[in-house]
Amino acid sequence: MDANFSIQVDVPRSLVRIVLSGFFEREDIARFIEARDEAHTQLRCGPNQHLSLVDIRMMNIQSQDSVAQFQAMLNNPVAISRRLAIVVAR
Repeated sequence: MDANFSIQVDVPRSLVRIVLSGFFEREDIARFIEARDEAHTQLRCGPNQHLSLVDIRMMNIQSQDSVAQFQAMLNNPVAISRRLAIVVAR
């Protein structure tokens, strides 16, 4: 399954909703990070004060390289959320 994602920003709540599905290659992750960074420009709260809700229920098991890229993205102090919730499948 190809990588897909959607990002919605709820400005009044300083909330970023993300849905990820499929299998992500290096290029897909780069596209996602670019879109996420663009979405963050809509926020009006202070740096790192937003909330993130990430739905990965439709995401496939990822390669070790992809997992490492996602981990590095989550640890980036420039874009880190105040709180992060991840919705997973059983």
